[in-house]
Amino acid sequence: MSDLSENIVTASIDDYLLALADGIYKAQRQLSQVSIDGQPGAPAITYQLPRVDFEFRVSFALSTSSETGGKALQVRPVNESSTRSATVSSLIKGSFVAVPAGGGRPATTLRISPRELPGTGGAYAVEVHTVTALGEDISNVDVQFNIDPTMSSQLSAANGAPTTPLRPGTYLQARQRQTDPRGRAYTTLHIDSAEEAGRVVVVVVDGAAESRSIAFEVKRGST
Repeated sequence: MSDLSENIVTASIDDYLLALADGIYKAQRQLSQVSIDGQPGAPAITYQLPRVDFEFRVSFALSTSSETGGKALQVRPVNESSTRSATVSSLIKGSFVAVPAGGGRPATTLRISPRELPGTGGAYAVEVHTVTALGEDISNVDVQFNIDPTMSSQLSAANGAPTTPLRPGTYLQARQRQTDPRGRAYTTLHIDSAEEAGRVVVVVVDGAAESRSIAFEVKRGST
């Protein structure tokens, strides 16, 4: 803690803890770049800091500003070489513990299944399935659906189609849903009958900390 004491004369306890956390992060980042080849067919051996215990003593001093006359509480680190006298001091102990992402639960992913609705003249069902890596359905997940006009224009241009704004009749029936007990959420993409053939409509799906995009190409012109 001597370097910390020299670099931070007065600071809040939050500052000390954040500086310590930053040092742990940098150390782990260096360790993550080191690996040792294991047995043939086995994954490489990597290293992780599972736990870091810390302990430091701080003193509290009440100072008065010469300009405003106001009082401020200063927190100073105390070490063996310190000659400062402290009216009040406290020993702070704690640990930084590595916790798996998501509390150790398997990662959740989005599966998107679009299909054209027959007899609608240009509507698509967009089904989202939230599932873990173990195949478990995840319910009560908020899913958002949005049309990306910029990406739609870029892909339309690449397809040789007009890049004018999408027509008012091109819209999503629902822009936010919550997955049901089977881990599924639905919406419908309606495409205006006046959209030119070759136009591309990009729908972005966000949910379970993941973002996916799917493109729909207009197969027919106006009818």
